[in-house]
Amino acid sequence: MSALRQWFDRSVAWIDPREIPWCGAFVATCFRKWQSNISLPDNPLGARNWSGFGKPCPPVFGSVLVFWRGSPSGWQGHVGFYH
Repeated sequence: MSALRQWFDRSVAWIDPREIPWCGAFVATCFRKWQSNISLPDNPLGARNWSGFGKPCPPVFGSVLVFWRGSPSGWQGHVGFYH
């Protein structure tokens, strides 16, 4: 996992992916590698925090998708890209 931590954007590289879910760190790093000054959610590690990122649209290739886990009103979730 050290290679993954080295690849992460510096804003999220402090996490240990063996202990902290890293889907938000992955999405944040992809965006920062594309556009280094892009504004990310306040806490990009929280998957559900990506819900307000960008503009709503139907799923298209590359769209950010946010899923809930446990409960629709809970804090747990998953974030990734539509393929």
